[in-house]
Amino acid sequence: MNNFTGQSVPRNLNLSNATKTFTGVGDNVGNPQLIAYWEVPANTRWELLDGESIVAEIVDENGDEIDGSSILIFGGLDVNQRVMTELAQHEYGPHEILTVAQQSSDEYKEKLRLRIPGGGRAFGPRKRIALALETVTEKVDPSASVVSFRVRETKEA
Repeated sequence: MNNFTGQSVPRNLNLSNATKTFTGVGDNVGNPQLIAYWEVPANTRWELLDGESIVAEIVDENGDEIDGSSILIFGGLDVNQRVMTELAQHEYGPHEILTVAQQSSDEYKEKLRLRIPGGGRAFGPRKRIALALETVTEKVDPSASVVSFRVRETKEA
């Protein structure tokens, strides 16, 4: 039985520390396509909280930023699951007009907050936080893109 009574600390998740990233939207243009997931380590719990600020600059295979009408979709994904359970949608539009530095400033954070019904979601060991993208772009370049957000991490006592 898991006993997560330790102190919670913030942990930054971004594309560079994702467990896995994906590039192809291909024939699924306009439909949600998984672009990354982060697997929760053993003896750990992550909480994705409502109101957390998202920093994002996603570019395609040609280095051009994706269309502002795109939607980031956050969800949960079990290890043996192929389709994620959607938790929240986040409009990309504000990210398209702000630089990463501006998005990181207190002045703009309010416009970039993730809204999760029910206040958030906890993910236990071997669960995954998944990120999908609904866009008209055919291929994204995770190695040249930025998506960053925080979770609250608690270790098993």
